[in-house]
Amino acid sequence: MKIFNIQLIKPAAAAACLSFILIFGACSSSPEQPENITAVKNQAAQYEAFGNNYFEQAKYQQALQFYQQGLEYNISVYNEPGIVKSYNSIARVFVETGSTDRAERTFLKAYRIAKDLDNNVLLAQTANNLGSLYLKTGREEEAFELFQEALELSEGTEKESVEESILYHNLGMSYKLRGNYKQAKLYLHKALEKNLENREFKEAASNYYGLASVESKQNRYEQALDYARSALENDRKMEYSYGIAKDLKAIGIIQEKAGNLEASYESLKKSLLVFGTLNLVEDIIDILVRLEAAARELGKPKEAEEYAATLKNIRENQDK
Repeated sequence: MKIFNIQLIKPAAAAACLSFILIFGACSSSPEQPENITAVKNQAAQYEAFGNNYFEQAKYQQALQFYQQGLEYNISVYNEPGIVKSYNSIARVFVETGSTDRAERTFLKAYRIAKDLDNNVLLAQTANNLGSLYLKTGREEEAFELFQEALELSEGTEKESVEESILYHNLGMSYKLRGNYKQAKLYLHKALEKNLENREFKEAASNYYGLASVESKQNRYEQALDYARSALENDRKMEYSYGIAKDLKAIGIIQEKAGNLEASYESLKKSLLVFGTLNLVEDIIDILVRLEAAARELGKPKEAEEYAATLKNIRENQDK
């Protein structure tokens, strides 16, 4: 079977073809008609798994290529549940790479197909994903409504299949943004309990990170630091670089709020090192801004100038 390989054609052509796939669900170089539908579905699932592996490593372009190939396989046999999963995965990459408009359009495609299928599991997962995007982009009310919808849809279904712990986490963060810290902690602890029970340590790290942010909002910095350190411990256990970088950054910010500027500075420097290995430019810029300010306040002018020069160089390269 011939499968479209985005690496083998010119970037402009690849982008045009991908756009066509995401809009219409096909491309001139789409797979040949398969003889074994089950085998094709299995291959699509395998590409999804490969994509997930790269996604967890924050290698988003590699993840996207595998998700695209999985989408083509699913489209070739018009496997609608598989298409929903592929669209969800592709949209998650768009979220992480800052393409929020493309992410929304792709999540909505998944949502419409899941709704037409009358599949509560897929619909709950997609509503949860779309709600996460809205939460991230400041559309808190829409996010909260989608999380409530996902919670209602999940009733009576297999809990694991609707990613219950992730939904609880999202509800917790949604309540945090609404200023309801009691409910926020209730749902985050429910998510944490389930993830620890199932030994989902990376997800548990995310719950600890959320709890740290809630405690920090309430100026409870010692409790916030305890949760942030627990997040770091769990992300280290899973060797999850992106999570480690975020946890170190969170510890730095909390230490700054608590008045421990030197400790904050050291944690932010560690965070910068890890973000640097991931080549995540926006995160690196944010850390450099914080480090420059901290260095000046701590009386380290030479280090401050070094951070400022690095920052200037990155921004100039962004504009090219």
